[in-house]
Amino acid sequence: MYDVTMLKIKQNNNGFTLIEMSIVLVIIGLIVSGIVVGKDLIRATEIQSVITDFNKYSIAIEQFDDQYQSLPGDMPDATTYWPGIGGGGNGNGDRMVNSMHEQVRFWQQLSLSKIIPGLYDGTSTSSSLIPGVNVPKARMKGANFSVYYYGDGSGRTHDVGGNYIRLGGSTVTPAESLKIDKALDNGVPISGKIIGANRGGGLCCVDNCNRSTYNLSEKRKSCQPFLRFGE
Repeated sequence: MYDVTMLKIKQNNNGFTLIEMSIVLVIIGLIVSGIVVGKDLIRATEIQSVITDFNKYSIAIEQFDDQYQSLPGDMPDATTYWPGIGGGGNGNGDRMVNSMHEQVRFWQQLSLSKIIPGLYDGTSTSSSLIPGVNVPKARMKGANFSVYYYGDGSGRTHDVGGNYIRLGGSTVTPAESLKIDKALDNGVPISGKIIGANRGGGLCCVDNCNRSTYNLSEKRKSCQPFLRFGE
């Protein structure tokens, strides 16, 4: 004959009780919540770093312009101050940083002036941007900062022409771009010194890709924030 007591013990050992299952589910939920919160904190830190760096570079450009009466990269007499950069280190002085040559010399001259930390080599022979070598790395995964000039009719910057520092190598959501814009400018993506550029590929940073408000219903990373300088 079977021992009923032993049979019950064996049956109870065959699986988890409801209380045990509840505890396990609570623990799993806490772990998942912790991961989500951790990712959100990391992302918030990355966005704040873009705001900090944009502001730092904006101030640095103004200091350079005040000190040398030129925009970095576009400086026509750069070799007078830094002979070691060679004859090709001068810009043309038109206040448009609009060639690959001037775009990489921009960072080299800012760093040689000691206004920003780091050292950038100013090379552009391969027509490529190399984070940490000729352009700065951003503190956002895979991102960097690069310089471009866009004319008044450029759809890339919603027809707002000028010199820009662009967050490259990565994109942000419209809500994140709005946060950057409000921290440094007027919160309007098509005016001021922060422009919320459409990423392209059918993804719109601004409403219908051409209006004056951020497309907050879009949750994907559809924006590239641009910092305008040298006005």
